[in-house]
Amino acid sequence: MNKSQGFTFFELTFALFILILMLGPLIFLSGESRRGMGVNIEDMFAHCAAYELTEQVFSIPFSELPIGVIENDRIKDGVPIATGSHWLFCISDIGSLSRKIEISEFQKDGLLKYKKINVQIMWKPLEGAGSSRSLTQTTLYANENL
Repeated sequence: MNKSQGFTFFELTFALFILILMLGPLIFLSGESRRGMGVNIEDMFAHCAAYELTEQVFSIPFSELPIGVIENDRIKDGVPIATGSHWLFCISDIGSLSRKIEISEFQKDGLLKYKKINVQIMWKPLEGAGSSRSLTQTTLYANENL
């Protein structure tokens, strides 16, 4: 009797099944790491946008910095920081991110000593990563004339 040389269909199917079981988690892991890298890039982009906006606010003299909330639609390149102000934003486009600045006063002993600057950056995450996210950066701006 001459036995056939080679593999049977059953042996090939079984080997392919074992191969899929071993490679499945690796393929899933690479997809998850790609999604994680996208989130890290979004975070870096949001941090850079927050720092840029904070630097813009710090470039304005303390006495001319307006108190209140500045919404995203007013934070654009070439737009005055407040109505009647000669200080203009010189800021980068941030795509789908949105920004908001809240500026409030801190007084002590009847003197205006600080202005609290709260910069908020909001964005929608990558598909399948959950709800919208935000980054908040809070700094104090000291009155240089005391």
